[in-house]
Amino acid sequence: MTLHRTSIRRLLLIMAGVSLLVSCTSSHTSGNSEPQAVAPVSTPVVVNSPPETSTFKATGTATDEQGDALAVSIYINRAVKVTSSASDDAIQQCGNDMAAVGSSLDRALAVRFNIDFRVTSSLSTPVQIDLASGLHQVTPGGNTGPPDQMPYWAMDFSDGHVCQAPGDSTYNPGTITWQTAGPHAEYTASGWLILPNAITPNDPDGSQSYASRIVIIPTVKLGIALATFTFGLHDPGVVDCSLPDSAAGTTLFMAANPNAAIAYGCN
Repeated sequence: MTLHRTSIRRLLLIMAGVSLLVSCTSSHTSGNSEPQAVAPVSTPVVVNSPPETSTFKATGTATDEQGDALAVSIYINRAVKVTSSASDDAIQQCGNDMAAVGSSLDRALAVRFNIDFRVTSSLSTPVQIDLASGLHQVTPGGNTGPPDQMPYWAMDFSDGHVCQAPGDSTYNPGTITWQTAGPHAEYTASGWLILPNAITPNDPDGSQSYASRIVIIPTVKLGIALATFTFGLHDPGVVDCSLPDSAAGTTLFMAANPNAAIAYGCN
């Protein structure tokens, strides 16, 4: 599957937030419930529905020592090709950033993700969900480590487009922040993760690349406190792999492709 001008516009209309779009919906109407980039200079584009099709799902809970709690669902679609002819400004911005370091969109794969969460505790709280800090690549033996290529994360805001490149000092790549999330309200954010140099002449669909072996442990903050995130045990998108420090044992990750992670030794 190749993303081009027509298909991206269709995804934008049907799948609610495409081309690296990060967006938010909520039933909570008081306070500031929209997700913000770490440098809060933009208002996100608001959409009204999550993706209609998702390949893998993982659920979990996040709790802190003060009693704040979230129920979280994360959906990850299979990686697809993204081309330099894509018309979305956020894609083009990432393409420009990639070209500056000798890569291109024609060699990239894109993974669409969607995050749904609900505050299950009794008070409003700021919420931050970071997918980048806990992003790893599975290596033989079910071990994990840094990916071969650091990914790009991009967001569309009402007053501009942000491509979050690796090492971005202005924004925290892969991080979405709600300044206030009300109890029992539903919140949604969606977007695209771009994996550079996954397409090569020898691997034209990227199926043998590091992109198929990406795994993630979300990092969640409630207010200023780092929360403990716990995956559900029986979700199809969850695998058990060794931590980067293998002496620390194994833990649960969400996999971009669980079958590929299992083939490399995860359970």
